[in-house]
Amino acid sequence: MDLGISNQCQDIYEKTSINLAHFKEMLELTQKLESKSLDNELELSKEILEQRQGVIDQIDQVNIEIDLLQSKIIQKIGQKNFNLESIQSYISEDLYKNLKTRSAMIRELILQIQNLDKEYLKNAKMVREGAKLQLLRVRSVLHPGRFYHKVYAPEPRFVDKKR
Repeated sequence: MDLGISNQCQDIYEKTSINLAHFKEMLELTQKLESKSLDNELELSKEILEQRQGVIDQIDQVNIEIDLLQSKIIQKIGQKNFNLESIQSYISEDLYKNLKTRSAMIRELILQIQNLDKEYLKNAKMVREGAKLQLLRVRSVLHPGRFYHKVYAPEPRFVDKKR
């Protein structure tokens, strides 16, 4: 067991704990967004989406820090890519299990969020199509006579016209 790598992996574990909390918050926001009506509560949905974007930015920031730690570990052990199996011999069994469990929990949350996002996107597309249909109906009601009236078109004049 390498103490330096173990300490860096402990830092990664702490960062993934932060990300886990962020992903839980994002799941809650996504569930809240899913429960809102797209027709009536547009402003509230927009606010939730902005909050969610803030959480995504925080996750990205933590991921940058994790990537830096992982690159340091990769340099020390001489691997091309970081994965838990390649560092298992350098860290304690408990830390390895904790990292593996934490990664699985984050993956599960991401899948839940993705499923909710797909459903929300499908609903949003249906609402958008409904709005398009309503707009077309309004347009057709506003201009019913335009198809019956002939538009005046003067005879074209040409400079070299023979008389």
